[in-house]
Amino acid sequence: MDDLLDLAGRQGYVTTSDAANLGVNRMALSRLVASGVLLHTVRSVYLLADDRTPEQRHAAVVRATLKEDPWSVASHHSALVLHGINVFGAPFDQVQVADPRRSSRSHQSLHRHVLREGDPVVEVEGLKALGLPLALCQTATRFGMVAGLVAMDHALHLERCTPDDLQAVIESGRLRRGIGAARRAVSLADGRAESPGESRLRAIIAGGPFPYDLQVNVGGPGSGYRADLMVDGLVVLEFDGAVKYDGVEGKTALIAEKRREDWIREKGYGFMRTMTPELDYPVTINRTLHQKVVEARARRAA
Repeated sequence: MDDLLDLAGRQGYVTTSDAANLGVNRMALSRLVASGVLLHTVRSVYLLADDRTPEQRHAAVVRATLKEDPWSVASHHSALVLHGINVFGAPFDQVQVADPRRSSRSHQSLHRHVLREGDPVVEVEGLKALGLPLALCQTATRFGMVAGLVAMDHALHLERCTPDDLQAVIESGRLRRGIGAARRAVSLADGRAESPGESRLRAIIAGGPFPYDLQVNVGGPGSGYRADLMVDGLVVLEFDGAVKYDGVEGKTALIAEKRREDWIREKGYGFMRTMTPELDYPVTINRTLHQKVVEARARRAA
């Protein structure tokens, strides 16, 4: 049993085949699951019950799935986790693969799509995955514009692809259902976004009446202060995940942020801060932002 757990620690997962090779049967695996040592995920794949993130666990399951079936190619968000791209809004309990041998078929834990001739396949850490631009657009078609935008922003930020690469997929004819969501995500994608929260916030305000820009320098001490989003040239809209304010260093950062906000307000800009839980209420965000813009316009006109 120690050999099995050691293998799980080294490769990130074990399969029923791995267990059989080490003389561990399914009943013993079930006991390890019942005791909380292992997690049973996709079919024959087991993970250690540790503190990995959902993305990291999904990546381990994808690796195991591809190892067990060399015909399969990771697709959609399952390809993105191999590529190291942020994933939001996609189900981590279902692996997405493309397969040249069969028609599309979905099960609770595994969805097999058709791998069509000409679909770009690359190797990531010795495993096969669809090319990043196609996987990004697939994610938007299947899981929505916001899911696509979060991933596309991150890929562009890392300079792993270009807007032209994404547009080429849109025009390639490889996307079918959901292409409208992918097209919208591509039109909004911007590598200047620095976090999934910023991407989600931009998705909320993008359909509104006010123009906006990203990472605008509003001046200030040293090299100046940057705004996550500048709306209508008058309101600084910030996303704040709050994690950076934890601990002693976080308190110092909080003081510096307060000084920054005070300076921005003194220069006549409106200021609005949005945190992660508020992103689930887009109507409220847009209503508050509209009020901030109206107030800022009135101050400038006075």
